[in-house]
Amino acid sequence: MRYVTINDYMRICPEGDATQQDLESAEYDIDGLTFNRIASRGFNQLAERQKELVTRAVSYTHLRAHE
Repeated sequence: MRYVTINDYMRICPEGDATQQDLESAEYDIDGLTFNRIASRGFNQLAERQKELVTRAVSYTHLRAHE
């Protein structure tokens, strides 16, 4: 399961522009920062609030990287 869809990204960063490949790259960065704990636990196993925080982190990571 991906952490962010294009629709999620546009909801969080309406001024941004991203492809699914861009978001997957940002997800990889977030996985590295969390020592792959999200991937090993499973995104679907997180609480809804945690999922939202991860989704926002991935979105903002992409947005900041492409400013």
